[in-house]
Amino acid sequence: MRQPYKVALAARVLCWSVLCWSTGQAVAQERPFYFTSPIDLQTGWESGVPNGNMRLNVPATILTLPTFSLLHDSPRNQFTLSYDPQFEMFTSPHRLDSFNQNGTLQWVSDLSPRWSLSVNDVFTGTRDEGQRFETTFLLPLGQYNENGLYTSLNYKFTDRTYVKFRYENAFVDYNAINLSRPLFFSRMGNTGGLTVDHHFTSRLKVSGSYSYLRTTAFDKYDDMGNLILPFAPTQFTVGTVSYNATPSLLFEVTGGYVHNPANSYLVGGLVEKHLQHMTVAGGYNRYLTFVGAPSALGVELPVNDIAGRALPPNSISNTVSFRASGMISDHWGVEMNVLASRTAGETDFTTLRSAMGGVRLNYRISDHLTAFVNADLYRQNANVILPIPISRSRFFAGIAYTFSPSPDEIARRREAARSGLKPETK
Repeated sequence: MRQPYKVALAARVLCWSVLCWSTGQAVAQERPFYFTSPIDLQTGWESGVPNGNMRLNVPATILTLPTFSLLHDSPRNQFTLSYDPQFEMFTSPHRLDSFNQNGTLQWVSDLSPRWSLSVNDVFTGTRDEGQRFETTFLLPLGQYNENGLYTSLNYKFTDRTYVKFRYENAFVDYNAINLSRPLFFSRMGNTGGLTVDHHFTSRLKVSGSYSYLRTTAFDKYDDMGNLILPFAPTQFTVGTVSYNATPSLLFEVTGGYVHNPANSYLVGGLVEKHLQHMTVAGGYNRYLTFVGAPSALGVELPVNDIAGRALPPNSISNTVSFRASGMISDHWGVEMNVLASRTAGETDFTTLRSAMGGVRLNYRISDHLTAFVNADLYRQNANVILPIPISRSRFFAGIAYTFSPSPDEIARRREAARSGLKPETK
């Protein structure tokens, strides 16, 4: 791990600790800790697991511990500090085993009737970044660390108009293992910007945003031994229109312009439908890549406009996606995700094409116990960044146990605390 990343992470851990300490007295009179996700144990078979220049077919077991969350809510503050560990274990060889972890801090504070502050910091550490199913650029095994800080100072200009002064900082550090030409990169980006949201009606909202992005590579040379020159600053403006045709049907369209040495445009769209027990959504997005996890189904700034992992920070990716989730009967439920992306280059070898899809079928045995089977597929072409194609699949069966109170019950308690009402005490 490179020194700049250690410094950045240490500073954020310190901030998290200070916020935890500051809420200590407030949470002392109530239960502050919850398990906000189930414990999940699954076992099955993985095919095409990247191991250097080889691909392996091996049995595997994944244990995902429940998300351990510190929560504090009051009429003026909402605070969450969460940690989610996961163990990915292969029958052989054990050097492929991965310890994956995610940490999240969220803090929303109402400073006055018009001013509020939002802070969101997310950390990810893993040796198998591909299994997260969150990026359109797949990586072979190797230590991957990512930290994204998203902050905004919000001003309620009128009952229908809101202004956000934004600052984002994102850092990625990655080192491939067992490759004949190892991949490595360490990059930080800083984005400052302004967003204005206006609600014309209860159904129609328009959002406009301006952002200024600067990126820094902490690696002096790339994997070919070439000197990495400073990246040119990037400016982009984006407008988004959101329209609820009915309470259960949402349309969003977005468009924008990117100004840098390779000027380009941004465009996207989303359709989301809430059925009685299901939610179905599909979208297309042409977005600016940098670091973070792309979200092709959403067009709300800033997260989906600073996406992409190892790609050059001025790249433009085109992504289509589809998702469906919900209950199809009293006991059976389904979750489905499909994502395909293309980042164009001057030749086929410099063009990145990837696709991934997953489906999970759940059977609810009781309010707390669920059995499931799931299948995931990952595909990526050979390209200038990773000259070995990725073709990976996984088939698992498992069981999940939800602790009490359930995530839905926790959400209701938090809403009651936020509104100043007495929380439920089931």
